[in-house]
Amino acid sequence: PLTGWEPQSPPDLVLDVGNEDCISHKDLISLDTWDISDDTALLRLLAEARDLYRSTQVSKALDFSSGPLQFELVSLKGISSSCEMRVGEDGVTECVVPLFS
Repeated sequence: PLTGWEPQSPPDLVLDVGNEDCISHKDLISLDTWDISDDTALLRLLAEARDLYRSTQVSKALDFSSGPLQFELVSLKGISSSCEMRVGEDGVTECVVPLFS
């Protein structure tokens, strides 16, 4: 699904925030690999990332001309991780959360 993604590299968690009613892990991940117990836990994680995106959007206009917007995602299993906002090839805004850093 991700261009240039190689199996030996840790997958990114992609959150589609183009439609706030649609939260999906887009079949990019293995729940076993990420040690997320079920879809409910995953959707909760996605919702937290979406809410973080919204709160960031309020205080900072999204300007992708100078590159992706990055901010800290600290509620991921107690481990601080960066969350990168970017516009995909289809024009949909995505939140990319690398779970392994």
